[in-house]
Amino acid sequence: MTVKSNLKEPIYIKSAWVVRQPLFIKELAGFYRDLNMSGDETIDWIHDQLYFRENCPIYDCNGKLVNIETVFIEDIFGKDQRRCINSLKQWAEKAPSQRLQKRCVERAKWLDVVRQKAVQMGI
Repeated sequence: MTVKSNLKEPIYIKSAWVVRQPLFIKELAGFYRDLNMSGDETIDWIHDQLYFRENCPIYDCNGKLVNIETVFIEDIFGKDQRRCINSLKQWAEKAPSQRLQKRCVERAKWLDVVRQKAVQMGI
């Protein structure tokens, strides 16, 4: 007998090494570009996906459960969130020639978490 659970599959935050790879960034950028939203619409969608959609457990790359209530996208992206998103989308066509800068790694990690949540929901 199979028992259905309402819990979604856990999401694991990728390591900095994975996130900094140009091909990973290209793939991530393609996902956000393909949403076909403006920078502001994308930021609103990210907030909605992360905070207001069905929750699933999120673990950091060391296996520690993350309390989503302590994660603030505004702090991760800084003042100009739209610029970060629009810059990312530009890499959808051609992977960056260098690895992602360290200061952008945390942003990319959380963008990937949101992407994983969306994929689980069938978006």
